[in-house]
Amino acid sequence: MHFRPGPLASARFGRLSPCFSLLLALVAAACGGEGRQGDRSPSQARLEADVTTGAVGMGLRFRCSALNPDGGALTYGFDWGDGSEATEPLTEAVASGTPVEVEHAFTQKGQHRVRCRGVDAAGRAGPWSEPVEVHVRALASGPLLTVALEGEGSVRSVPDGISCGATCEAGYPERSWVGLEATPAHGWRFSRWEGDCEGEGTQSQVYLHTDVRCVARFERRPASFTLQVEVMGAGDVHSTPALLACPGAACEVRFPDNDEVTLSAVPRSGWRFNRWSGDCADAGAEVRRPIIKDLRCTAHFLPEMNLVLDRTRVGASSPSVLAWSPDGSLLAAAAVEGETLLHVWDAETAEPKFLRGPTDEIWLWSVAWGG
Repeated sequence: MHFRPGPLASARFGRLSPCFSLLLALVAAACGGEGRQGDRSPSQARLEADVTTGAVGMGLRFRCSALNPDGGALTYGFDWGDGSEATEPLTEAVASGTPVEVEHAFTQKGQHRVRCRGVDAAGRAGPWSEPVEVHVRALASGPLLTVALEGEGSVRSVPDGISCGATCEAGYPERSWVGLEATPAHGWRFSRWEGDCEGEGTQSQVYLHTDVRCVARFERRPASFTLQVEVMGAGDVHSTPALLACPGAACEVRFPDNDEVTLSAVPRSGWRFNRWSGDCADAGAEVRRPIIKDLRCTAHFLPEMNLVLDRTRVGASSPSVLAWSPDGSLLAAAAVEGETLLHVWDAETAEPKFLRGPTDEIWLWSVAWGG
C-alpha cells in the first residue's frame, strides 16, 4: 500500500502546518520501520566442537547456534571445508538461539576448516561462523596413541604423527616404540606425564601393544625462584646482580624468573677455590646460571699454605679423595704420591688437626666420615 499525502492534504485542509508535517513524517517512519523488521537476516552463527581430531570415516560432532532478530525459527547449513559443497539446509527448524548438534564423518584426511550459518524461513542466510580447525588422519590399522594437554604447551612424537595441540591422535604399527617430547609455552613449565606415560622429564617413551593415552601436564611458572648458596671452607660468594653475599644473612635470595645470575667465589687468605657442586657444578670460580628453577649451589674452598708445606715434606703433588665432615667444620684428604698421608684441617682456620703417616697395615684408598 502506497501512501500519498500531498494532494489529499491540499484539497481538504489547505496548506499543512510544519508541526503536522513532522507528525506525518514520524508516523511514516514508524510504519516503515515495522515493515523492515521482517527483512533482517540471522546473526553470525557460533560453532563449537568437543573433539577436533579424528580419522577418515569417524563421526565428529559439531554444535551450531544463531539468533533470528525477527524471532522466527532457523535451520542451519554447514561448510565442511573438505572441498565438498556446503550442506544447506541440513537441520530441521528450531527456535532462535537453540543450538543444533550435527555429526559428520570426513572422507578425506587433512586439515579442514568447518563453518556453519543460520537460515530463516524466508531463505535469508546469516554470516558464516568463525571456522573450527579439524585434523583428520588416515584410518589407523594399528594401535592408536592419544595425547592430552593439561595447561599450555605442545607435544611432538618420534616417529612423526603427533603434533599436539593440532594433531593429538595417530596410529602406529603394533608393538612399536614411540617417543614423545613436551615443550611448555612461554610462562609455563613441564610438570609430569600421566596416564600410560610416566616420569617428570620432558621426554617419554611408550610401547604400543594396544591403544595408549598419555597426558602431558604443564603448570604456570612462578614469578621468581630461590638461589641458595652454601660455602664449604674459608671463602666468600657474591652474585651479579648484587643481591647475594655468603656467608652471612644473604645466602638464600629470590631472583626473577629467567634472570641470568653470575656467582663469584673468592677464597680467603690461606685458602684456594676448589670447585662448585650441586646445581652449579663447575671448576671455575665464576659461574653463570639462568634462574629457571630453584637452585642450590655449594662453593668448596681448600687450605692452601698448610697443604703446600705438607706436600713439600712428603713429596706429594696433590691431594685426592677429599671429604668434608657432616657439619662442614673439618676437611679430610689423602695425599697419595710416593707415600700416603691422611690430612685433616680445621675449615675455619686452615690449621691442621690431624696428620697420619703410612704404616704397613694402612693403605688409603678412600676417605669418609662416619657418625
